[in-house]
Amino acid sequence: MDRYFDTLLASHCSPVLAGIKPANLVSFSVARRRDCRELIALYNEALNGKDIFFEILRERDGRCLLLAFRGKKLSARLADPECKAILAAAGYPDTTDLSILLVALKERVAFCPGFPHEIGVFLGYPAEDVIGFLKHRGGRSLYAGYWKVYGDVEEKKLLFRKYDRCRNAIIRRIDEGFSIAALFAGGVDGFRETRQCDSVS
Repeated sequence: MDRYFDTLLASHCSPVLAGIKPANLVSFSVARRRDCRELIALYNEALNGKDIFFEILRERDGRCLLLAFRGKKLSARLADPECKAILAAAGYPDTTDLSILLVALKERVAFCPGFPHEIGVFLGYPAEDVIGFLKHRGGRSLYAGYWKVYGDVEEKKLLFRKYDRCRNAIIRRIDEGFSIAALFAGGVDGFRETRQCDSVS
């Protein structure tokens, strides 16, 4: 595997790797990783069996925009009626088929002026926050952490701290010399630490 990419995933996708968030985005330089498609294929081969997937959404201006996701968790998220309504309003097809919705997301990322902010639905942002962001065009938020918050600030602060703990635990393991594949596909006993992610305090 690739140590730079492991560190990148630990820094930006830990809640997904630990199974507490459906998806995360990460952007990286294609110039730095010229074999990015081959590299991502290796990570998919190692981790798909654990329901962890990587999908390139866009390659542009020397950068790759990657979606890391948990298949079952993301499928369940996109089947939620509130989420389906948000996506329908943005022109997505009326389906629960994850592969079709990912194709639609790629098209939106490629052709939407600016950035398709309904992507928050895929990333597990609460529907009230996605709706608030779309309604106020990113303004008038009550708080900003991993995303802009439009309701229940204290609950979101607890959730953000949970994500921080998760990221720190996985980064510690990477710093100790473990790989992402070893931690999540290799049965390494050392990842008991991420159980801390399940208890919000």
